[in-house]
Amino acid sequence: MKLLLILLFFVLGTGAKGQTISGIVADSSGKPITGVTVTLKREGLILSYKSTNDNGYYSFGVPGTLNYDKLFIEVRIIGYKTEQRRISSEISAYNFRLSESAHQLETVNVKNIRPVITVMGDTLSYRTSDFSNKSDRVIGDVIKRLPGIAVGEDGKITFNGKAISNLYIDGDDFLNDRYNIATRSVPSEIIDKIQVLQNHQPMKVMKDRVVSENVAINLTVKDGAKLKIIGNETLGGGLPEKYFADLNAMAFTKKYKGINYFKANNASVDLQQELLRHNDADYLKRIDNVKPSPVLNTTSALPMGLDKEKYLRNQSALFNINNLVNLKKDEQLKVNAHSFLDRQYREISSSTEIAIPTGDIKYVDGETSNTKSTNANISLDYVVNKDHLYLRNNLILDRAGSVSRSDINNRVNFNQRLDNRQLDITNEFNVIRYNKSNDIIEVYSYLNRVNSRQNSLYTPAIYKDFFRQNSQEDRITQAVEVPSFFTNNYISYKRPSGKLTTAFKLGALYNSQDLRSQLEPGFVDTGIDSSRNDLSWKRTKIYTEVSVDFVAEKFRLSLQLPVNYQQLEVADPSFDYRSNLKRVFVNPSLLIKYLVGEESDFSLTFNRRNDIGSIGELYRGYILTTYRSINANDGKIAQQNNTIAALRYSYRKTISMFFANFLVAYSKTENNNIKSQVYFQNFQRNMLIPLENSYDSWIFNLKLSKYVFPLHTTVTSQISYQLSKSFQLQQNILIPIRSRVPNLELGTESSFSKKISLSLKASFSSYQSKSQGIEAISTQQYRYKMVFSHTLTDNVSYMLSNSFFSYVQTNSKTFNYNFTDIGLRYRFSNSRFELEGSLNNLFNVRFYQTQSLSELTRISTTYLLPGRIALVKINFSL
Repeated sequence: MKLLLILLFFVLGTGAKGQTISGIVADSSGKPITGVTVTLKREGLILSYKSTNDNGYYSFGVPGTLNYDKLFIEVRIIGYKTEQRRISSEISAYNFRLSESAHQLETVNVKNIRPVITVMGDTLSYRTSDFSNKSDRVIGDVIKRLPGIAVGEDGKITFNGKAISNLYIDGDDFLNDRYNIATRSVPSEIIDKIQVLQNHQPMKVMKDRVVSENVAINLTVKDGAKLKIIGNETLGGGLPEKYFADLNAMAFTKKYKGINYFKANNASVDLQQELLRHNDADYLKRIDNVKPSPVLNTTSALPMGLDKEKYLRNQSALFNINNLVNLKKDEQLKVNAHSFLDRQYREISSSTEIAIPTGDIKYVDGETSNTKSTNANISLDYVVNKDHLYLRNNLILDRAGSVSRSDINNRVNFNQRLDNRQLDITNEFNVIRYNKSNDIIEVYSYLNRVNSRQNSLYTPAIYKDFFRQNSQEDRITQAVEVPSFFTNNYISYKRPSGKLTTAFKLGALYNSQDLRSQLEPGFVDTGIDSSRNDLSWKRTKIYTEVSVDFVAEKFRLSLQLPVNYQQLEVADPSFDYRSNLKRVFVNPSLLIKYLVGEESDFSLTFNRRNDIGSIGELYRGYILTTYRSINANDGKIAQQNNTIAALRYSYRKTISMFFANFLVAYSKTENNNIKSQVYFQNFQRNMLIPLENSYDSWIFNLKLSKYVFPLHTTVTSQISYQLSKSFQLQQNILIPIRSRVPNLELGTESSFSKKISLSLKASFSSYQSKSQGIEAISTQQYRYKMVFSHTLTDNVSYMLSNSFFSYVQTNSKTFNYNFTDIGLRYRFSNSRFELEGSLNNLFNVRFYQTQSLSELTRISTTYLLPGRIALVKINFSL
């Protein structure tokens, strides 16, 4: 019957005289709304529908044969209240003004209230109470349970495969990308909602003018918590000779926000993780600042796969202040500062095998070390973020240093002392505003000064057959200093015009670095090489960029076309070495995005980037970078062409809390230099030489996240597969290498009730390497971790944790490890005090051996662990 009515509607409409219905749909302020679905209905049957255009306009014809008394129009769009209106044959214009409305998903009761995600526009809101448990202490414990959100081992947060750009607390970002401070300190019970802000534009002057692909998180604080100082304090001690302290004070008012604390421990808790800036590498790449990397290093490697609390032997203290004051509306002053002291102890033995056609090379090493690190940092940030103006000035002073002392056995016994000192000063200025024509003008200036000094001392002197012998002092010293200055300045002009935004940028960049080094004593044969460097490296870049951004209802096209002229001048008078490069580079970038539905989209990205070599690839004199590596270079000015193409499909079904993300990407890196490695009995000599080579890689990745309502459980899975092809030059033989890296991760985060929670994580990863003339080698890693928490009564709760690790490698035995932890809490009645006891590494596992594989190198490493740790803590709140 319904099909017959539809046929009659269209057949009769062609022969009967009717009328045209039209109108404009706008919001409560009168602003037209694009993409509103306007439906013509009769007794619940859809006869026709249209979508409003950019001006909010719609129209369609109505046959005169239909009974108008039974016809009505319905307008519907997410974020606004749905409206209906009956139509009359005497009226042809029907305008609507819609009022905003939160689009809240349906709720279903499964024994208790079903968790929901509330959707309003591009904002998804999770109620903290829906996913929290009585065992939770900080908000990070809750975030890891949210469907669609993943938290890495280092604390990095991603939403449906995309890393978050900012973390706000009640709309304010005062941690400057160090959001581990919040996720590991803010109590979970004071947070009302965790909001995911999609297509987030942090600058108000850009909002609704320039489209953004960023994702951010906002934590909304409960009203009661905004009126007081908050503090969850912990003091404790244990065996063997352990201490623990966490003293903090927080406030989250409209005028002031602050997180200030002191933390100290020698119980294997890594405080340095709280100082991570998760997006720092992308930020430096975006402004093209290549800071000098450390030249001198130790060979100590960290245990793969093992949680830091299992292997870290430390003494750490961190004083951290983070304060924001709202001076006026949309005007803020932020002060972030920390002082960090850390001492770490390591005892390692390792066996390294390098497979090459002429025969395997093997090194056996033992090392006992302790490293003392200090870091002092202060950041002053002034921000004006108004609808018509954005202004920011950020001054950062960072001073870091470390002293590492090692006792090493590398066929012979010797000691190494490595000193590092670095001073880093940065000032970033940015102003954006729009004029009367609604065009946006931006001025940007970035200044950075870095001075890095390193010194290594080896006693007694190593490799005496390679260096000149000095009868007075039986030692070798290596000193390196790399001062650097960098500035990047530009002006840009953006013109938004309906669906199309065009932008123009003009800027200049200058980077100056010097590398000065001295190795004493020199080499036995002074006629073939040198132990001194006095290299200067100066890069100038003038660039312009034209970009076009076209945004339609379901389609977005963004094209950036940067063109830059670069000049690099390199000189070292001691080698009579001078070289320069003058080139024009074009680095196009393309984004095509298509919305398949309201909650799914395809995106295609293409990027091509040209880079020139750093100063660390050009020094001619030898540098003893580690006790096993002597490096020099004899190549051209390095040029690297990087091409990346990626196709991504993102899907979510918010009402059922299902999230999926699929990525396939291809990358190709073309180099004009290659590192030549020549192996000797106790060490290797590395040299960069001119030889064209490439690195090709395919990556396939699928991530799934689903909330299972009956089990109150978030289930996650990730499958990835990487294929790559590269080259190595070893013993003057060019070796092509093909590798495969499959990976599988499964996890569940359950909160069966407010008293019981369970976390399960399991992973499998493999590395397989094949080379012509060399036997194929592979390694597999299996990991599993379970954490169970149960609140027995209002006063008593306990925790059980178990971790399992397994390593399997070709022609090697399998290594299996099992760690068990237990914990018990007792809360005193009618009191703010809580007593907590824990026993980590219950079965006192003291040694941990890993197998790692990288192209042609196999490494077996054994670490001394801190063993069993017993702690008793007293927790109390302010």
